[in-house]
Amino acid sequence: MAKHTFLIFAVFGLVIPFESLIRFFMDKGFDIGLLFMEVFEQPSSTYFAWDSIISAMACLAFVILEGRRKDMKNLWAPMLACFIVGASFALPLFLYMREVKIETEFT
Repeated sequence: MAKHTFLIFAVFGLVIPFESLIRFFMDKGFDIGLLFMEVFEQPSSTYFAWDSIISAMACLAFVILEGRRKDMKNLWAPMLACFIVGASFALPLFLYMREVKIETEFT
């Protein structure tokens, strides 16, 4: 059950943030500088930006440490997901992978 829950969160964590990013690029063009300028323009959006950056760093640390502890394979996938999308996709993807690993240990 937990495995499926994490997979659902991974799908949401991929689709919802990407939809906003795609809308930004469609409206303003592929301008990364403008994206970061607008993200850090207001204190409220700066708060969310730093929260996301620090969460992504913690997610990467967790993936590496827990992944090694559990002797998991393909840790590159959630790490790449963190860099391309963010922790909203990477963390539930990793938790899904961990649940799969746990299931195979007990079967």
